[in-house]
Amino acid sequence: MAKPMYLIKLAAMTVLVGAQIFGQNVAVQRVYHPDDVIRLQVTFEGPNIADLRWVSIQLYGQQLVAKDQPGFENQLSGGDSKRISENTFETSFKIPQNAATGDYKLVLAATVPGRSLRYESPKDFKEEIFHIDNPSHFESPKIKSVTIK
Repeated sequence: MAKPMYLIKLAAMTVLVGAQIFGQNVAVQRVYHPDDVIRLQVTFEGPNIADLRWVSIQLYGQQLVAKDQPGFENQLSGGDSKRISENTFETSFKIPQNAATGDYKLVLAATVPGRSLRYESPKDFKEEIFHIDNPSHFESPKIKSVTIK
């Protein structure tokens, strides 16, 4: 029986190493729930850093909202932002109660006077996917009838 388990472990290691060799992002995700807080430290480089005023988190769901979560949101944004050094901000975002379960892609928004800037992964920084697990469900009332008067 030890031999099949050894083969399973060897196959799993081969997949992980192969994915790393071919540039696939293989990472264990942290699972977030409503009321959890995502905290990020964002460091900038280049010109006009002194003009930055605010950095916010935007999370975009990578799938449709589940049928048992109608009215739940899969595009989330907001949070707090604080400059902690000349080129670094700390930003945080509390997962709302109505966040749909699923995987979310991270986008960062920054503001400078008269402009809004958008930073997307993997173009502008290493891709980060956040998984939100919301155990809440909701059953929508059904429409019995619609009458034109």
